[in-house]
Amino acid sequence: MLGLRAFRAFALGDRPGRNQATRELIAQPGLVPATIALEAAVFVDDLAGSERFARLLVSGTHSCELRGLGRRMLAQAQLARGRPGSARARLATPTPCDAAASLELRSLYGALPFVPVRPRELKAVLRALKEWEAPAARDRWEEESGWPAPETVRLYGLGLVSLRLGDSLQAHNAAIALARRVDSSAAGEVAWSFSRSLRARLALARGHRAEALAYLEAARWERSAGRSPAEASDRFLRAELLLQLGRVDEAIGWYRSIAERSSYELVYLAPSQFRLGQIYDRRGDRARAVGYYRRFRELWRNPEPEVRGMLVQADRRLRALAAAE
Repeated sequence: MLGLRAFRAFALGDRPGRNQATRELIAQPGLVPATIALEAAVFVDDLAGSERFARLLVSGTHSCELRGLGRRMLAQAQLARGRPGSARARLATPTPCDAAASLELRSLYGALPFVPVRPRELKAVLRALKEWEAPAARDRWEEESGWPAPETVRLYGLGLVSLRLGDSLQAHNAAIALARRVDSSAAGEVAWSFSRSLRARLALARGHRAEALAYLEAARWERSAGRSPAEASDRFLRAELLLQLGRVDEAIGWYRSIAERSSYELVYLAPSQFRLGQIYDRRGDRARAVGYYRRFRELWRNPEPEVRGMLVQADRRLRALAAAE
């Protein structure tokens, strides 16, 4: 009921209710990671609200775990608003108890196709991945919930960042190591999904789009749903591959489904709206194209310079479509 009350307050813009729900959540830290309230921004696309909630967690005198969760939420919200530099800065200074989770996001965000990353920044992430010593054992809750082992997460990050740096061999070796960690457990299923995900990216790096899509289709993320933010990355990549292969109607379905299930997907929401604008623009559907371009502009209202190119393109097309009325 706490989660439902929080969702209702966020969805209706009920400021007193939202503040009360936030206080209740903070008073019960054990509920925070699982509650629907943290996903409220997904359902109402309220990135500003998500950022405000994250700042409350970061700035308060809360537990290390809560501050770490708030820091990661804040990084996600900032990246979802077109501010990758701010997001990277947040993740580069984690709390002592969320270093692994922050490093996982740094690896994923370093592989984003729509965000330029300097090689020195990628090398810093790669160095952190190589130096990080995964704990020998996980706690009982992680084991029972099927979360991937820290070493599984580390190997996947190594593969992603290595491939972004052009080191296909290290990415290939990471995919092999992940395949060796596959078993019948829930955590083993995540290792399978990770290994197929890396294989897909390796195929794409060779220019083999159909092969890459086949690997993603075989990743079995439906069995590992909710156990890694990497699932959202693969969903966006799947839409991109379908578009590139000319399967446009299928791509539309995947782009439209972004940010319907998890806060991790918010990062891909604006780029998906931009792609949908381009698709309907090419089809001559002016009304839909304008709607998606405008939604993209709302999400990335004031992006950082490194990703501003997409906003410039959207503005140019909006002016052209307005002039053609």
